[in-house]
Amino acid sequence: MAQFCEHCGTPLHMTDNFCPGCGRPVATGEESPAGAAAAGAASEKTGYQSAGGQKDWDAFRSPKTESAQAQTYYQPEAGREMGVGNWILTLIITAIPIAGFIMLIIWAVGGSPKFPARRNWAIAQFIMMAIFIALGIIFTAIAGFSLMTLMDSSGGSLS
Repeated sequence: MAQFCEHCGTPLHMTDNFCPGCGRPVATGEESPAGAAAAGAASEKTGYQSAGGQKDWDAFRSPKTESAQAQTYYQPEAGREMGVGNWILTLIITAIPIAGFIMLIIWAVGGSPKFPARRNWAIAQFIMMAIFIALGIIFTAIAGFSLMTLMDSSGGSLS
């Protein structure tokens, strides 16, 4: 026999410790008259019935009820996003040879709490620089060793 919440009439399964509708603890024991009355009222409103003529409460298991709390999602704070003008200025400053490198260090290490995106971008720029420098060293070493091997196999001259 199905059990119903005493407070909101939501159908409960045997393993439920809390009501999925209102979140209140489930009372142990048999159905209460108030819960059965609320469940009957809910079924009369919806009209869901199984083939045997009994109310089909499993159809209500997953939908949220009005008393369920809505999920909250992360919303970025207003005014913390960089506009197009700020990004253009950032790219222009970065293009200046020595000053751009110094500003990248300042943005990556200190950064501005007003623009966390600029700090993340500066850190990403340093990671990309490190990757390109490492690849440049690797390719230069490969080319140098290849050239040395070519010179040794030809007797010391390239012609």
